[in-house]
Amino acid sequence: MVISKRKIWTIWGLWALVFPIGLWLTFHYFPPQFIGMEWHILAFLALMCILSMLPIMINKEPVTVVQGVSLALFLEFGLSAEIIATQISFIFILLMVHIRRTEVYRIPLNSLIFFIMSLMSGLAYYSFGGDHQFGSTLDGKHIVLIMVYQLVYFVTNSITLSISDYFYIIRNSRLRMKVSYGMA
Repeated sequence: MVISKRKIWTIWGLWALVFPIGLWLTFHYFPPQFIGMEWHILAFLALMCILSMLPIMINKEPVTVVQGVSLALFLEFGLSAEIIATQISFIFILLMVHIRRTEVYRIPLNSLIFFIMSLMSGLAYYSFGGDHQFGSTLDGKHIVLIMVYQLVYFVTNSITLSISDYFYIIRNSRLRMKVSYGMA
């Protein structure tokens, strides 16, 4: 898909404005909880990167099972660790699907989408009383909180992709005709 230089600059500008500040605030308010467990977090990151290198292509879009590992990482180490690991793994996804030079805008766009999804689901988990202080068994409270996390993750994904499609696909007048006639 070819998009205008103005839209590319807008994507990079939004990323430069939101991501660094958001990441700093996340680390400030929700610091990672992996002191003494650095090898564990590296193992999770390695697993996420391996899974990222094995995308399933559905309708020419890469789909991975990284989200399951991301959830486990969030539950064990917290929001900051999950955001960093997710950002690293999505770069592996983009490397595996060989983005073209004209598609470099996908890096900040996907980074923002993954950041927003992780942040919103983590905040929902915490706002409903979630913590990372559970043992080897999960009680009903944690299961409900995990379901809230997953629901918010799914809804946020759908919303961010819809917004992305609206601004970068539907507004393209040639594509609007194709979409309205069901040819896209």
